Amino acid sequence: MKNIVLVGNPNCGKTSLFNKLTASKEYVGNWSGVTVSEKKKILKIKDKDFNLVDLPGIYSLSGYSEDEIVSRDYLFNNKIDLIINVIDINNLERNLYLTSQLIDTGLNIFLVLNMADEFDKHGDKINLNGMMDFLEINIIKISAARNSGLDNLLHEIYRFDFDNNLKAKSFLFGTEEFFFASEIVDKIGCSLLIAFKMMEDDKNFLSGFDIKKENLFDELKIEDKDWNEIIARDRYKFIDELCNKYVKKDGGIDFSDRIDRILLNKYLALPVFFLIMFFIFELSFDLGGRIFSGYIEKFIRYDLVSWVKNVLLDLNVNKILIDLIVNGIIHGVGAILVFLPQIIILFFCLCFIEDSGYISRVAFIMDKPLRKIGLSGKSIISVLLGFGCTVPAIMSTRTLEKKRDKTLAIFLLPFVSCSARMPIYIMLANIFFEKNVGLVVFSIYLLGIIIFVLVGLILNKFVLIGEADDFLMELPTYRLPIFKNLLKNVFEKAKDFVEKAGSVLLLASIGIWFAENFDFKLNLVKDNSESILGFIGKLFVPVFKRIGFNDWRLCSALLSGFIAKENIISSLNILFLNVKYDLKEILSPLGAYCYMIFISLYVPCVATVCVIRRELNSYKLTCLAVLLEIFVAWIICFLIYNLGNLFLC
Repeated sequence: MKNIVLVGNPNCGKTSLFNKLTASKEYVGNWSGVTVSEKKKILKIKDKDFNLVDLPGIYSLSGYSEDEIVSRDYLFNNKIDLIINVIDINNLERNLYLTSQLIDTGLNIFLVLNMADEFDKHGDKINLNGMMDFLEINIIKISAARNSGLDNLLHEIYRFDFDNNLKAKSFLFGTEEFFFASEIVDKIGCSLLIAFKMMEDDKNFLSGFDIKKENLFDELKIEDKDWNEIIARDRYKFIDELCNKYVKKDGGIDFSDRIDRILLNKYLALPVFFLIMFFIFELSFDLGGRIFSGYIEKFIRYDLVSWVKNVLLDLNVNKILIDLIVNGIIHGVGAILVFLPQIIILFFCLCFIEDSGYISRVAFIMDKPLRKIGLSGKSIISVLLGFGCTVPAIMSTRTLEKKRDKTLAIFLLPFVSCSARMPIYIMLANIFFEKNVGLVVFSIYLLGIIIFVLVGLILNKFVLIGEADDFLMELPTYRLPIFKNLLKNVFEKAKDFVEKAGSVLLLASIGIWFAENFDFKLNLVKDNSESILGFIGKLFVPVFKRIGFNDWRLCSALLSGFIAKENIISSLNILFLNVKYDLKEILSPLGAYCYMIFISLYVPCVATVCVIRRELNSYKLTCLAVLLEIFVAWIICFLIYNLGNLFLC
């Protein structure tokens, strides 16, 4: 099969196109850094199959972050029959720099101008035929999000003669430097890109060809002898001429610029961001989500439990098995499903602001504050991913070039509350703070960010000392999300949530029920405090009672959360006969708030720890990261609990 590779700048729509062409479900975000490793699928067109690869977004072939290295190494070390260079047609000047480098590799190229619907809507014009004739490559306008132009792209791929080795016109064609490089290409049989790279890496490279680099510069009367700068200057000069000749911009101030005057205002940007997030939490947990969750809770806790119990009793099923099914499985898994409506509303709101283009603005807004703790605005991408799941958030640190930046980000990201912790906050807030659920949950998330910043300041000041890299990120045009795509994204997230409840949580609920009802000799216990779980939980009571958790069941639930944070809800619903009333007997509102804080800050799930180990490539650093999270969680809860009690007294 022929090998086709999708290459382009971050946020140009490569992964959206990849998903549409291969019916895949790779994660798509309206910001850079979402794709951090290559994705491979089979592309079927009529009677032909192709290998299609989606590479991480890169601005040029000279990047040094891990995701950029992945793309560059793949291009240099694999057989490639066709490059589909996806570019944002609304940002041609910036995107075409990478195109110029790809053209100079000598590989077959299709230039795909994505987001054409926005370009046309704005009133801009492009002479497509003229540009194709000039560059001598196929150029196709599409809109991957709206399925526009995809049939044409597939048709051109299907009919393309992969063996004709057509060479596009170099972006350096006609310049002194191009002819000089071409002379080397002819002598050693390599591409322009390789020639330039070899000239830069080996100062004596030219001596074997009776060509002296110094003499060339003298002849061209160039004072600055930085070869890379000369090439870059020529590329941009050519790109400017190309765009001036074939592209006509409307010239007016567009809609995005008008909105940005408010949302990116140096005084309003942060307050507006926090207001948006607060509204999302209120809508999810108070205004809308609680009503639907109430109906599901009533159905599961009363109707379903009663029906299942009666059926099993009629069938003369063993009482222990009935207890496992009712109190272990239904109460354990059902406790998570109760919060599905609230989580769906939250996912919908977050997907909406992602697809609208606002998330990229958040990265821009947060660049300055993050620099104070030694991170650039690029790190905010990892933070935003962390609100969904810490695992992809840790993986996204590959976009950070410096090892120090990556290590610092990985140490801090577990303090960002992932979506798995959200149902725990909702449950406890509904029990102890029924009238202010949205406000309480929002405060937990906000406190996590504050701790993220404070710990970052300390680490940057005393441990991982240094300055963050410069931050480059495009601001995409604001767009109204396509409702169909929005619903699809929300459905996929909700589906993952339910599948997890039906697999990991099901097994965990059975395990927790077993550990609560049997001792180490596998004898059924009458008092669950004498069970396996009771024995383990009691070991940790002396440590946790200092922060208000003076019951072994609370400690056991925290331990189960190491497998998956959702297990904490399952554990509490299994360990307490009536969780809503029993928790109020052993926890004060202040204690419950500290319990939520501890859950938000302490060691993440085992999957996250494994990813931390893989990304840091160090057991020592991984252990330090885990111990740091536990220590910080305990100290913060200790201060809040004791100061709170002092204040209340």
